[in-house]
Amino acid sequence: MTRRQFAAMPLITSALAAANDVQLGIDLFSVRSQGWTAFEHLDYAAKFGAKVVHFSEIRFLGSLEDEHVKKVAAHAKKLGITLEIGMRSICPTSTSFDAKQGTAEEQLKRVIHAAHLADSRLVRCFLGTMADRQSATPLEGNIENTAKTLRACRSFAQDHNIKVAVENHAGDMQARELKGLIELAGKDFVGAVIDSGNPVWALEDPHLTFGKRLKASPCSVLAWVRAT
Repeated sequence: MTRRQFAAMPLITSALAAANDVQLGIDLFSVRSQGWTAFEHLDYAAKFGAKVVHFSEIRFLGSLEDEHVKKVAAHAKKLGITLEIGMRSICPTSTSFDAKQGTAEEQLKRVIHAAHLADSRLVRCFLGTMADRQSATPLEGNIENTAKTLRACRSFAQDHNIKVAVENHAGDMQARELKGLIELAGKDFVGAVIDSGNPVWALEDPHLTFGKRLKASPCSVLAWVRAT
């Protein structure tokens, strides 16, 4: 039996949930190579008793069109699954940012709207990757630009009752840097998505990331196998 098979066993997930009073689920990045639709992803998650499905990127959702998002949300509700909606970089100066999709503010607002339709309590996003530590814009500049994007969307997010959750992604920031970003943007509507495997990219102890430095109200926790 592999680690993933063990973690996916309904008996194990039920026992862990009861012991820790948390909802266990699946980050679809872990099954990204399957080529499934949003509905197939949900059916797969339901088969193993998952209570949360984390659509960490728009591509897993399939579309941000209102009717499509509503159909996905209805299917999730029928299966007893809570949705979390996500996207990629919201930092306009990051090497990961896709300017072809519009400004950072436009992209974030589109996903906030979709999250509201899907009854997601958050929008997951990130600054960039470890490549940004060697790019033309210093990391401090990327943090400031990400915070500007977030602040520009503050009223829109609050009007939709959505928190924006910034992930410690692929070595882009250590905990103190992510904590600083959240405080700079506004803790009233910005939190953290903690991937417990990613701190090692930034040469940081995961226990330090989660327990000692990041006290900025985490919105979601992703285990190494990326289960929420």
